[in-house]
Amino acid sequence: MLLAALACLNFLLRYPSTSHELGVDSFVWHGMATSLKQHGVALWVLNPLSYFGLYPLSHPSGSPFLLAAFSLLSNGSIEGAVVYLDMVVALISMLAGFILGREFTHSDSFALTTSLVLSLTPELITALTWQVPTRVLFTVLLPLLLWGLIRLAHRPSKNIAIVLGATFFVMMSFHRLTIFVSLIGFAYVVTGILLTALRTLRVRSPQIFLRRRFIRWAPLVSVIAVVGVSFGTLASLFLRQYTGYYTIPFTSLFIVFGLFVLLKRIRSSKRRAFAIAATAAFVLVSSVSISSYDLALVSHMANGSYNVAQYLRYDTAGTVITNEGLTGSRVHAISGIPYLPVGGATTAFQSPELLMFGFVDRSRVAGQIVSIPLNHLSVDADSPFELLDVQAEADWVGLLQAPVGAIPASYANYQVRYLLEVRAYPGEFTAYGNLYPAILLQTASVERYAVYQDSLSTIYFLG
Repeated sequence: MLLAALACLNFLLRYPSTSHELGVDSFVWHGMATSLKQHGVALWVLNPLSYFGLYPLSHPSGSPFLLAAFSLLSNGSIEGAVVYLDMVVALISMLAGFILGREFTHSDSFALTTSLVLSLTPELITALTWQVPTRVLFTVLLPLLLWGLIRLAHRPSKNIAIVLGATFFVMMSFHRLTIFVSLIGFAYVVTGILLTALRTLRVRSPQIFLRRRFIRWAPLVSVIAVVGVSFGTLASLFLRQYTGYYTIPFTSLFIVFGLFVLLKRIRSSKRRAFAIAATAAFVLVSSVSISSYDLALVSHMANGSYNVAQYLRYDTAGTVITNEGLTGSRVHAISGIPYLPVGGATTAFQSPELLMFGFVDRSRVAGQIVSIPLNHLSVDADSPFELLDVQAEADWVGLLQAPVGAIPASYANYQVRYLLEVRAYPGEFTAYGNLYPAILLQTASVERYAVYQDSLSTIYFLG
């Protein structure tokens, strides 16, 4: 009953308050799902590694496949499917927290509290409010992976191993961050070896553990070892912006353990009940406050952009080039029309959209992909391979800086037919927070007809 109430609370906190989908990168995955639904095939897959985003011109593809499936099963739009998927993922986070908490203790109250703290983490509330879940699914499934590792150590079985493998596979399909799970696996194996060595030593030489020197120094050495390992992992806190995602399950457990240690010191049942209620209220209020602040910083698709997308969807054919990447990705997500710059707000130089839109030849691209030497790989590398001589971002800039009547023939593969001007940047285009002159916009506004205009944007037909 309490789990059902917690589920309803999770759904309520994530119910959308905006007219359209939120996010930035969310719309790139939305667009991939739109393409998958339209064509019935993932056009960005060149290699089995493409499904995991470990091959050039690909992203982890779990989210687009799930979104397309939800949309088809519900007979609704991709935009609506995002809401359904967010709710399901929130439910999984709640159940995963409960299972993990139950594995540490046989107390239902401990498991329920873990479920509460984990599922109501501000990061999870924000990321699962009408945004396509990508790396957040790594966070949600990590408790299941930890549960499987613990269960496998206590009661090894084939079924648990299968669950672990399936969980890892699904996590890999949602974000490359899963690669760092190998660190958890390494720590798991080393811990198992050390425990086995200690058991063997205790059987063969029990007198070592009875010496005063061992009894005196063992706790201190253990603490120093834990501090040393923790210090050694500090570098992982600076891995892009990902720290807040892979630490959530661990910090949730630490919070609940600390809370229950304090509760055990309260002897009065009334005071204990009051402390539990106060803690639950604090978790709820703080989570809602922080997530509300975070959501206020996340923009959503404006009605004007949605209207532009509908116009392009039904009344145009060909590629649309924009002077602002985020608007381009949002318009494409709804309309399915090819756009530039690929990658949306990131204005990426390579993206799955190059294959989705047919901007590059699949057979030719396959011959341009080479492996990266091991000594050149870094934490920031998205793939052990690289694609040479493809720079879509530079091509986008080159198109925008060319006069409308003198667009170089080398850009013909993009088949640009329409120019979408976000009127907040008249005669300019924006990238990386900077503004640059757009000669294409300046000349098109004089030499070409505007086929669509509203308060936010203008569309020119380039021919």
